Amino acid sequence: PQKLNEKGWNIERGERGSKRKHLSVERYKEVAESLKQGEPLFDVSKLEHERVPVVNMFNFVKGKEATQNYILPPEDYQRLTERVQGFSDLGRAVKDVNELKASLNAREERIRQREEQLDEREDKISKNENLIETYDFWYDKAYEQSDKVTQLQGQIKTLKAENKQWQQHYYKLVDAVHDMAKTIGTLIADYPAWEQKLNDFGQRVIRGTRTFAKNTLNKVQAYGAAEDIDTTVEISKSIEPDMYPEREQKRQQQRKRQRQQGLER
Repeated sequence: PQKLNEKGWNIERGERGSKRKHLSVERYKEVAESLKQGEPLFDVSKLEHERVPVVNMFNFVKGKEATQNYILPPEDYQRLTERVQGFSDLGRAVKDVNELKASLNAREERIRQREEQLDEREDKISKNENLIETYDFWYDKAYEQSDKVTQLQGQIKTLKAENKQWQQHYYKLVDAVHDMAKTIGTLIADYPAWEQKLNDFGQRVIRGTRTFAKNTLNKVQAYGAAEDIDTTVEISKSIEPDMYPEREQKRQQQRKRQRQQGLER
């Protein structure tokens, strides 16, 4: 239409919503086919030039002169209108197709971007699932180890209680052995004559008990108590009866009671 208007034709482009009638489908196909083949609408050489009145200076018509415009017969004008309308509809159709194609391309690009985002999201989900599986695995391991730690803590608590009891027994044993060693050393020092009255077996029993007490204290790492055995014996040997009259008096009273009870040997 623009090129035709530049050549002097007064033609308007069709618009959506216009009340003007459009070509039927069959007629549009005929016009479109003729457009493709480039068929001429009319023979320009047979057209008459438009003639307009020519007036003189007194505004009287002195005649008519031809212009560059042509007069179209009604049938030629109808064919031209149909072809122009075909051009308009075809151009709008091409425009609509191009717009639709651009819209489809844009939608396809958005779909492609969406697919890429979905792929990235699937990768993240897969990684998260792996992390969750790894977390569950180590959580189960930690839970098992926690149970073991709880059991071990209970065992440690029990062992501590048992160890405390054994320590108490140990201290009692050390004290008992130490007291026994002191008693033996004191007996040997205080009653050398009584020791001489023992036969060989009795003397071996006394000395063996003393040695056993010393070795026992060494095994339980009571080295100081073990050394006290010999020290106690040596100190006891140097003590005279008159240096501890109270103890001697108590022993005499004890021997007296034993004689009375018939326990004196």
